[in-house]
Amino acid sequence: MVSIDIAPFRDLCTDCGVSRTTQPKRCATACQFIQPNYPKFETLAHGRQRATEHSDEVFFGPYLEMFRARLKEPLKGAQWTGIITRLCEVLLEQGVVEAVITMSSDPDDRWKPVPVIVTRPEDMAQCRGMKMGYAPIIQYLGLLSH
Repeated sequence: MVSIDIAPFRDLCTDCGVSRTTQPKRCATACQFIQPNYPKFETLAHGRQRATEHSDEVFFGPYLEMFRARLKEPLKGAQWTGIITRLCEVLLEQGVVEAVITMSSDPDDRWKPVPVIVTRPEDMAQCRGMKMGYAPIIQYLGLLSH
């Protein structure tokens, strides 16, 4: 796993990680606090904007179908059942993906999120459970593209 150093506090910044990439000025167009434009990005990504009347898309954005799932036997240490952790484990086990960008917990504070890149299925176990906070996870996208 790869982890990162702590960045200094900045007002109105969730420290998503864009400012830590090779193109930090992208914050001006990517940040939801600086210049939000959901209709534009929804149209670029999905071909349309979210339906705003009588639709769950108001909360979730555009989608074709929505499903609910859970593991029959919850994983030890999971927030609910651990289905996302298990899906990531299976993708790594089967070689469908080479790595998973996710959150782990700080060793001194289990509620503090720490972004990590997981490359071994067995390492997903330490990422179980909800982390209620922000962490610079986006910075890792550039590392994986090289």
